[in-house]
Amino acid sequence: MEGCKVIRWNYKTGKAEPFVIPDGYECPLICSGMNRIVNCPSCGTRLRYGDAFTSMEIMTDSGLSFSVCGKCYEAEKVRRAKWADKWAQKT
Repeated sequence: MEGCKVIRWNYKTGKAEPFVIPDGYECPLICSGMNRIVNCPSCGTRLRYGDAFTSMEIMTDSGLSFSVCGKCYEAEKVRRAKWADKWAQKT
C-alpha cells in the first residue's frame, strides 16, 4: 500500500506491528463499487468488496481498517476473544 503505513495488532504483545501487504494485492481502504474484486490482505483470497468484513487487526497507522475475507475475520474474532479473557483476568 503505497504512501500508507500498515500495521497489524498483536493481541499477545498488546502492540501494533508493521504489516506488509504483498505486491499485486488489490486492498483498497474504501471502494465505490461493491462488486469490485479485491484481495484479503491477510491471506490473499479474492472476493467481492461487498462480501468482505472490517478487519479488527489490519489497519493503517491512523486507524482505518482494511477489509478481510470471512475466514480471516472469524480467525480474528477467535484471537480477540482469547486475549480479551486473559486481559480481563489481569484486572
